Amino acid sequence: MSSEDPGRPIIHPLIHPTQSVSPSALLDSLITVARRVSHHHNTSPIHRLILRNVSRCVSLLLAFLEQISAVHSPALLALADLFVSLQKLELAMRACARRGATLHTLMRSARVADDLRVSTRAIATALDVLLPSRASALEVHEEEAWELARLVADQSARASFSTDLSDRRVFDDAVTIIGGFERRVLPDEAVVRRVLDRLGIRSWADCDAEVSFLETQIGCAGSGEAELLSSLAGLMCYCRVVLFDRYECRKTMARRTDDNGVCAIEDLQCPISLELMLDPVTVSTGQTYDRASIKQWMRAGNLTCPVTGERLASTDLVPNLALKNLIRQFYPKSSKPNPNPNPNPISSRAASEAMRMTARHIVSKLAHGTGRRERDKAAYEARSLTKSSAYNCDSLIKAGSVPPLLNLLSEENAIAAVLHLSKQASGRTAISECGGLDPIIRSLNDNPTHHAAAIVFYMSSVEEYRKTIGETEGAITGLVELVRRGSLRARRNAIAALFGLIYFDGNRKRVIAAEAWKREDRIVNDTLAVLVRLAERAEGAEEMRRVASAGAVVVKIMCRASTSRCAKECCVSVLVAMCDNGGAKEVVGELVKMPSLMGALYGILTDGTARASKKARLLLGTLHGFRDRMGSSRETMVAVVRVQ
Repeated sequence: MSSEDPGRPIIHPLIHPTQSVSPSALLDSLITVARRVSHHHNTSPIHRLILRNVSRCVSLLLAFLEQISAVHSPALLALADLFVSLQKLELAMRACARRGATLHTLMRSARVADDLRVSTRAIATALDVLLPSRASALEVHEEEAWELARLVADQSARASFSTDLSDRRVFDDAVTIIGGFERRVLPDEAVVRRVLDRLGIRSWADCDAEVSFLETQIGCAGSGEAELLSSLAGLMCYCRVVLFDRYECRKTMARRTDDNGVCAIEDLQCPISLELMLDPVTVSTGQTYDRASIKQWMRAGNLTCPVTGERLASTDLVPNLALKNLIRQFYPKSSKPNPNPNPNPISSRAASEAMRMTARHIVSKLAHGTGRRERDKAAYEARSLTKSSAYNCDSLIKAGSVPPLLNLLSEENAIAAVLHLSKQASGRTAISECGGLDPIIRSLNDNPTHHAAAIVFYMSSVEEYRKTIGETEGAITGLVELVRRGSLRARRNAIAALFGLIYFDGNRKRVIAAEAWKREDRIVNDTLAVLVRLAERAEGAEEMRRVASAGAVVVKIMCRASTSRCAKECCVSVLVAMCDNGGAKEVVGELVKMPSLMGALYGILTDGTARASKKARLLLGTLHGFRDRMGSSRETMVAVVRVQ
């Protein structure tokens, strides 16, 4: 509590009142916290009896506090201790009631009970200090209120905090199930359901909340605690996959903040670059972007909001200081947040075996499911698990999930799961060995999505697969068609896949023949990056000049006013590489016939990046040299004719 505002109530958890706090503010804050604590007794299935007794005790304390009419100095220290104790009680009770933390609370029930006991005993101690002073410390409306205080002190001192018998039984059942996983023994379904019912976990969403909470806790736990957490996560994951038929997509369930009000990672990423925003600014439509990304967007001539599509009323960028401070608080500049902070959360034998059993169940449902809903649910579970960790991917691959997933590529969940598997070396091998490239290419053409293009990109990281993909009918043409007609995300993935494929020499002519760069839109930078790579080789530069007249396309892009500085640098790089590798006489001869090129190059000299200016100067020298040589040749020809 600050001295500048002594009358402001203290309501934030774990605030320690200072000597400057006013007695009335301290009393108001005590009443506020006591009222919240008294309503927490029915919010948790664990320690119900303990929480009920604590809540009843605090309700009596609340009745006493509401009878206080004045607070004198001798009471301030005791009331401050009482306030801190009530806050600790509230935090402990909120932790018991947190969604997704039920199983975790059960397994650490002894520690939770001890926390509740210590805070409750502290209430008795604070009241024992107040009671002897009575009139000199507090003024109350009714003298009988002191009897309430004495009753609270006695109950707080004598309250029992032993674990409920029903809690001990379900604790023992959970330990038995985890021990069975360690011995590779499938758990008894009746026992598992008894545990879930006692914990109030009655749906797929409840299980998923438990898994999500446990996985977020593993990264900040010690080795022993992390092993327990991973075992519990393995148990809940098994229950979610095996025991519940219906699932709820996480996109519809996701909350923008967690229970502590911390922003989700998506809130801190720029919608344009999908990277952490280092300098967030807000545009006239209210959307927030990273300053560098939105300025590049505007320099390219775009005057609309990338997210809403609305026309910007102005180009003013207002710093979003609140979001910037939040990013600095949670993610220092030295490191960026990882959307998946626990890439391999499995760290216990029980969790490993539970994951293997879960993977086998998923594969069984994928291959032999009795209906579309059952197979789709299995595909969604595979998608969710493969996104969570590399260990989950490995377990599903070893269980044989790739062939049945490839048979379901027309379904979004299945192709997304294959995409996650293709990020792993073992997954790419499994896809290739079961002939998965052909159905992936068919999916690319029949149902073009960003998933299929991304799979091709990851597969193209293996040298031998580049040749196979390039020779597969419809692969490169399908990617090029996606570049032309797909969504922005699909186009970017298709460009990345093409970029990976041209590392194999034989694919360059195929990419050039498909004329992938004849698309003038927001992904022009990515397309030009492919052209730069193609023009680095003599055969690529020659084919670009001969087959597709890429030079004219590049010059046209470079001369547009909306083209960004980065794109113009790529354009100059392409033209320089074509001159060096595509036959200088032929390429330069075509370029000097384009009157707009010289002006664009001189513009880059004054307004371009240092690297772009250097390349523009080099290209200008080449063009001027060619013209001088051509002029000398003409003069020589004229002189010869005159002599003759």
